[in-house]
Amino acid sequence: MALRPQPNPDPAGGGRLRLAAAAFDPWRPFRSHADAFTPRDTIPWQAKAELFLRCRTSEGYVGLRPFARIRRNVAAIVEALRLPAGARVLDVGCGPGLYCRPLAERGYRVTGIDIAGPVLEYARADADRLGVSARYERCSVFELASEAEFDAVLLLDSPLCQWAEAEQDEAFARIRRALVPGGTLLCEVQAPGSGLEEASIREAVALFPVSPWCARPHLWLTRRLTFPEARQQVVHHLILPEHGPLEEYWSRSSPYRPDAFVQQLARRGLEPWAVVGAGLDRAPHAGEECFFVYARRRL
Repeated sequence: MALRPQPNPDPAGGGRLRLAAAAFDPWRPFRSHADAFTPRDTIPWQAKAELFLRCRTSEGYVGLRPFARIRRNVAAIVEALRLPAGARVLDVGCGPGLYCRPLAERGYRVTGIDIAGPVLEYARADADRLGVSARYERCSVFELASEAEFDAVLLLDSPLCQWAEAEQDEAFARIRRALVPGGTLLCEVQAPGSGLEEASIREAVALFPVSPWCARPHLWLTRRLTFPEARQQVVHHLILPEHGPLEEYWSRSSPYRPDAFVQQLARRGLEPWAVVGAGLDRAPHAGEECFFVYARRRL
């Protein structure tokens, strides 16, 4: 099954794709302010979970980090946390177990939680097939009821910056309660990237035979919009199947700069002790799309 986009499917020079992309013209321009993209996230994670699992290549899942990058991240996390064998680790939003499995293979007692049943079933079957001991539960971070149960909590590749401030307060309160005193949270945070200073729209369109959005041939237009007055960004997806109506999804986020997010964690009873860039092995660089923060639950 070919999963790579085909940006030039027409041997005559890409004219077919350009003509098909014109079907998106009624959506340009689309909504002139950030609040028009409400609710903040309309991506149907549960409904698309089974299709997402089909979209796997030897390098990784479409839309997620490559397996090689996950392996490097795990090695960096293990080095930074220096947890003893048998330490209890919680992965919030674990998906198909990309972090849970290698951490369990290293001797940690790992629990993964997610809201999408199909990816949890896949992760359980994968763990059983490999003889890896990992526990998976269907649960959102807003339902997490653990009390001082985990030595470390991972919040990676999550919709954190799509949550409103009250939702973030609730999520971090539950994560803090789930950690043992002195336990560590590793949190991935969306950064402004190239900046929020100017309004901008960036578009990319590709033709896919199948993707996490649609099981039939379709055009996928991704629009990245920046709203400086609200200091927010929107990723807007328009999916046009070969046959059928157009589908529309988006996520609206409020990126953080590292110093601002560190202050937010401190306010929520977590003590940041390291901030690293996208490679998890150095200080964050300007222009990166994300950074990572290690923080302890205060004693």
